[in-house]
Amino acid sequence: MKIRLVDRTIYDVEDVNVVDGHLKIEMKGRDAEEMQAIFSVPANLGRIELLTDDNEVYGELTGWTKYAGVMLNGEVKTAILTTESDDLAKRVTAAETNALLMKNEIEKQAQATEKAIDAIREGQSIQDGAIMDLAGMMGGE
Repeated sequence: MKIRLVDRTIYDVEDVNVVDGHLKIEMKGRDAEEMQAIFSVPANLGRIELLTDDNEVYGELTGWTKYAGVMLNGEVKTAILTTESDDLAKRVTAAETNALLMKNEIEKQAQATEKAIDAIREGQSIQDGAIMDLAGMMGGE
């Protein structure tokens, strides 16, 4: 099982569940400081996608933007997230999340544009070579 945060980072997780009004995300191989760094940016938590092992989205969690701590249980660390109760903080987080989502979309579009430009350049190079070959044939007659 995996999760993908708003900034498009993907993490392997052991379990994700809602218990007693808290979202609990269990991970192995990370220390408490890493867990805090991952889950302490509210805008990055505005939408948490649940992924299969093949990175296919099968669910989405929204609103769990407040980092409440981490529980340590041997190898497994559990990040605890809650919902924000302050309306202003909710609106600010929502705006930051939307800005991050738009940034990601713009970057994806820029990559697609670069690929298209590269394909055009490659096609132009082939076309230029064919024109030169044809000019050589015509000049040789």
